[in-house]
Amino acid sequence: MEASSRGTLPRTVRNVVLTANKRNCTYCSWGAAEAVDHVVPWEEGGRDDVSNFVPACRRCNSSKKNRTVLRWKRDIQARPPSDLLASFFGGKTYHDPDLVIDSTPEGLIEHVESVQAEVCAAFRRLEVDLAEGLMGEMNRLAARMGNLSTHMRALVHAEFLLRLGEQEVDLASRPSDRYLRRIQVDRRQADLVTTLAQVGNLTTSQVARDALAGAKR
Repeated sequence: MEASSRGTLPRTVRNVVLTANKRNCTYCSWGAAEAVDHVVPWEEGGRDDVSNFVPACRRCNSSKKNRTVLRWKRDIQARPPSDLLASFFGGKTYHDPDLVIDSTPEGLIEHVESVQAEVCAAFRRLEVDLAEGLMGEMNRLAARMGNLSTHMRALVHAEFLLRLGEQEVDLASRPSDRYLRRIQVDRRQADLVTTLAQVGNLTTSQVARDALAGAKR
């Protein structure tokens, strides 16, 4: 799964990510998986791709912000001791994830990559299940298309191809753009249904005329 621009993450992909790592946060040992974190931040060239996602609790996701995990670790370690002391006397408090602080840089990278690999493997299994289901639906659709006249098949086939192309655009669009496009699609398909009905009436009339003409012969 990959999107070229930021859009809403599909629910199926989000569920795959949040169930990885036994539904626990990748960065701390006490948080539950609540958010999808970009391992390589979007601001640093990270993609909205399943290979770049790991589960995180909301506090870790908020604390990490637009940093890589190693930069996050370095920033925590570079914090002056006075900041920690001030937090005990009403000053600014910090969320310091134990798995980030206590791991070596190498161990931390290895841990994050293992969670990434788990997410990718789960997504591949999901893709196979979805693809098998879609192929079954396509076979049923193809069989039902055989019941239509040649002209109606052409109209439905053209709309199907058009909608597939629009779906690719939808995946990379902002939610507001997708909503507007959905309205446009609904209107276009409503017009198509009207056209199909008109074609059906014309076809029925032609059949009746042909039958009547045959009876007069």
